[in-house]
Amino acid sequence: MSRLRADSVKLAVLSNKADDLTRRIVGALFDAGTFDVVMGAQRSLPLKSDPAVALFVGDRLGVPPERIAYLGDSGIDMRTATAAGMTAIGVSWGFRTREELVENGAGTVLDHPLELLELRR
Repeated sequence: MSRLRADSVKLAVLSNKADDLTRRIVGALFDAGTFDVVMGAQRSLPLKSDPAVALFVGDRLGVPPERIAYLGDSGIDMRTATAAGMTAIGVSWGFRTREELVENGAGTVLDHPLELLELRR
């Protein structure tokens, strides 16, 4: 994360978990300021896989969808990214299989977080 932050890459967390729980988990695992947006479920927005919520986060970041790499560990994440016009990148260290990620739109599946840096080249 520090390399991405040093390169001024905007970062966000989007979860279907309750917003307060999402914020507490992120706050416990990462330093303050690591992410530009941390957002869990909102009453005013649909849950993933509806692309509206991902597009909302993109708007808050000020980044158009075609410039967003959406990393996720589930088919829901891959469908969300694809429907929003974002680049769907699966991560194998989550709770779903590589096959599910690919079947739901992942163009790439990363096996280690540092592989993301290689994609940026």
